[in-house]
Amino acid sequence: MKTVGDLLRPRPVVFVRPDASVHQAVRLMAEKRVGAVTVVEGDRLIGIFSERDVMTRVVLPRKDIDATKVGQVMTTDLFVASPTDSIDACVQTMHRRDFRHLPIVEKGRLIALVSLRELLQTDLDVKDGEIRAMEEYIRYSPHPGTE
Repeated sequence: MKTVGDLLRPRPVVFVRPDASVHQAVRLMAEKRVGAVTVVEGDRLIGIFSERDVMTRVVLPRKDIDATKVGQVMTTDLFVASPTDSIDACVQTMHRRDFRHLPIVEKGRLIALVSLRELLQTDLDVKDGEIRAMEEYIRYSPHPGTE
């Protein structure tokens, strides 16, 4: 069974502080080509700011992107995973709770933010490998009466 830790690549976690403006956060997200950033205070994870937050909490209510702080519009109801959690369990939780970005925390420290897309792609790759192995087994195993 693959774990979240199996797919982590060494890359910096993209984050903002809660007092950053929405404009600053969105510019950083576009620059880094990510759909969400973690929000940290000191070294503590306090929220996530995602494209969905931009649309539902900033654009729709017509808030000023320069005056609105990320801390005012971020998602704070967080679910975090450990590198030892199974990919399958994380995907199920993300689906059930309807979110697309999952902070990975180890020993109380944020080490990564993974997307549902990354988890699903890894799960698909694993299943594809299992299917190929089964096909090889079926193709090359002796059929009854041909031994």
